[in-house]
Amino acid sequence: MPDKDKEKKKEKAKGKVPGQGKTADAALNVYWSDDRRFAEVFGKEVFNGEPLDPKQLSDASNVESTMIKIKDGPAFTLKQTRDVVKSLKDGTLLTIVGIENQTEIDYSMPFRVKELDFINAARQVYDIKAGNHAERDPDDPLTFGEIMSNYYKDDRIAPAFTLVIYYGKEEWTFPLCMADMYRDGPYKQFVDRGAMHLLDVRHMDDEKLDGYSDELKAFLGYLRCANAAQQREFVRDNAELYENLDAVTFDTLRVLTESKVLERMAGDKFKTPEGGINVDNGYDELEFIDFVNAAQGFGHTKEETVEQFVMSFNVDEETAKAKVDEYWKQDKASDTRGVAWFSDVRRFVTTAQRFGHTKEDTTENLAMDFKLSEEEAKEMVEKYWNPDADASQGEGGLAFNA
Repeated sequence: MPDKDKEKKKEKAKGKVPGQGKTADAALNVYWSDDRRFAEVFGKEVFNGEPLDPKQLSDASNVESTMIKIKDGPAFTLKQTRDVVKSLKDGTLLTIVGIENQTEIDYSMPFRVKELDFINAARQVYDIKAGNHAERDPDDPLTFGEIMSNYYKDDRIAPAFTLVIYYGKEEWTFPLCMADMYRDGPYKQFVDRGAMHLLDVRHMDDEKLDGYSDELKAFLGYLRCANAAQQREFVRDNAELYENLDAVTFDTLRVLTESKVLERMAGDKFKTPEGGINVDNGYDELEFIDFVNAAQGFGHTKEETVEQFVMSFNVDEETAKAKVDEYWKQDKASDTRGVAWFSDVRRFVTTAQRFGHTKEDTTENLAMDFKLSEEEAKEMVEKYWNPDADASQGEGGLAFNA
């Protein structure tokens, strides 16, 4: 574990959010590369809700580069890379559209967006100039300005648009446009205040979120949640969105959030016949598994566990018995759940609280089940014990007597 902690500190020092390095960047780029998802989010956030036709989108080079030649000076290359970029065509090129994914606030972002769009425009202009060698109609001769610039009055380029999608915790309120980057002064008021296009996922309101399709509402809504408890509540409140969650959406959420719960759902157990993942059912079943395992770890009988299961999950006795039978470990010593050790410990401690066990009982049982010294077990219990739960302990039929 120390190595992993060290790695997280290194990532943070580099300006990256732990767990959102190259793997998360790649997952987001793949997710938004889908033409259907791209068309929906871009239409809503950039074109005032006007839908884009996914069939008119095609992948374009994510490298923006052009040669700049200054009069009487050397030529140099400007080059930038976009995360996801598409061309929108209806016979001819209509526009270039790109997405930039951000997990941290970049205070130079308005400039970066302008730079990306400028390089694209510059490349188009120079491409047109390079091709302007054909003779013009004698009735419409070139003007002196056209000859000097080699850019004709009827030449046109396609506009470029960039959408920044931000996933960080802190709300992105500044900077939103180039004007925000200029020093204060008497002339700042005359600067164009056209804001960049920004989707701040963690601070979307319900109205904006509800405007999306079920798939993107499930994706963006889950990312909007600040912690695991909110994620669970959101899934419960929107169960229909998660009963057959698209597999790519599920995998992207799993990578981005580093959720141990979603990690445990990966595999065949919660796959649907349609090829998706039943995340709503997954949450329920994992809670059942943890509940039964904790009860068994504390030495409760099957009968006691069934009785408590009925009260805790508000199910009938037949359902409770079936679940306890399904998840009761016949050979605890040989069981390996494949879950991170610290995650196992945390669930053990929090479930013990739900059963109404004291810190002392929990420490003793944790030491036995995880083969820890008393000091180590005490440290883990202190780390994961929820003091706010003590006041309500015993309510809702959760108090087992040890």
